[in-house]
Amino acid sequence: MPMFEKEITLEAVEELRKEKNEEIEALYEELKNEKKNVIKIYYEKELSEHQFGKKVREKWQQNYNEAREKYSEKESEIHTRIERLVKDVDALDIEIDKIKKEF
Repeated sequence: MPMFEKEITLEAVEELRKEKNEEIEALYEELKNEKKNVIKIYYEKELSEHQFGKKVREKWQQNYNEAREKYSEKESEIHTRIERLVKDVDALDIEIDKIKKEF
């Protein structure tokens, strides 16, 4: 492979690696925001009992349980996606090393 093609290939692989890492960061941020939402609902549930009584607390308890369930599903999905992306990044690192060795 000519030197010019190697440089273009290396740049493309490095850019793809960068995009995968950015996607991983975005997924972690999404997970963090989901967790914040569940925590917010938890505190609203706790405050509702003191302010509005048992009936309102039961509704908030239901909201909290639903939020926890959705969070657990989302967490599992995101971790699976992150694992795949990390494997992709590892493979790209190997490809980058191969290309650099050819220089």
